[in-house]
Amino acid sequence: MICKKCSYVNNDESKFCQNCGELLEAPAKNVQTEIINNNSALTVHVPQKHLNPTPKAKSLGDVFTILGFVFSIVSFFWFGIVLAPCGLGFSIYGYRKNNTKKLAVAGIVIAALSVILKICSILTNLDFIPEWVLSGVLS
Repeated sequence: MICKKCSYVNNDESKFCQNCGELLEAPAKNVQTEIINNNSALTVHVPQKHLNPTPKAKSLGDVFTILGFVFSIVSFFWFGIVLAPCGLGFSIYGYRKNNTKKLAVAGIVIAALSVILKICSILTNLDFIPEWVLSGVLS
């Protein structure tokens, strides 16, 4: 048996590692190990079902994450006033509900930047913010 902690090769009857004292677990029923040439090489045979796991089905959180990211990108260039809040909301929902958190974070950041830039643009057009404050940002 091979110790998971220190990778020492122990006897099959051992309950504890002879090197570090870690409790050894029995190998799974479908996994076979062979020791060849006096512990110099180790071959592990893993069943085929472990090598090609079936892909997970897409959840609603995955769909919202993708929609949020796409809306965020589109809102950065066009229709920011409508799509940016949608992209932000979808990305936040997707972040909370799925495992693809990196894409959701990217959607949140892009949508937040889009919202901030759109608000600054609107305030500048309404003369609430002087032109010199945002010169170069919205040009």
